[in-house]
Amino acid sequence: ASTLPEVSTVEPPFGKPSTEVQIHGANFLPGSIQVLFGGAYGHEPTYVSPTQINVRTPYGEGEVDVIVINSDGQEGVLEDGYIFIPNPPNIYAVVPTEGPDSGETEVNVFGENLTEVDRIEIDGEVLGDPPTIISRSQLSFITEPMAPGTYSLLVIDRYNQPTISPAEFTFVAPPALVSMSP
Repeated sequence: ASTLPEVSTVEPPFGKPSTEVQIHGANFLPGSIQVLFGGAYGHEPTYVSPTQINVRTPYGEGEVDVIVINSDGQEGVLEDGYIFIPNPPNIYAVVPTEGPDSGETEVNVFGENLTEVDRIEIDGEVLGDPPTIISRSQLSFITEPMAPGTYSLLVIDRYNQPTISPAEFTFVAPPALVSMSP
């Protein structure tokens, strides 16, 4: 009688298609082993030991189950064991493009792949509050006080992928009273 393979972890647990991953678990058998990621076969699965298989991920989207099929046909499953990372966010427009240096300006960012964005960086500094995701193509955030000037603006997703190209935002000082005459 054979023992069911057990799949405990996938390292790394997320990546793009064609990522080389290690599957850890127990009861893996040498021979023609197969690994599926959400129904798609992994490429070049390699038996390393009874507790490790190396494989290249196929094309896929979202969070998927990882299934190991031993050479004897027995299967082991790790539910939601791998996440296919979406393309990085991309900014098309920022509205408005400027606001007071005191902060508190609501800024709308338009682009693509914005649903996974979890932070905004202005001049390399991460804003304290996360952005509000409105749709795949729009998010908003509130500026914090900054010295007057034009700064790079990046949106970064939860997989640590920054925007393909940064946008800019300008902080403007309030008008200064130079002189008063009666």
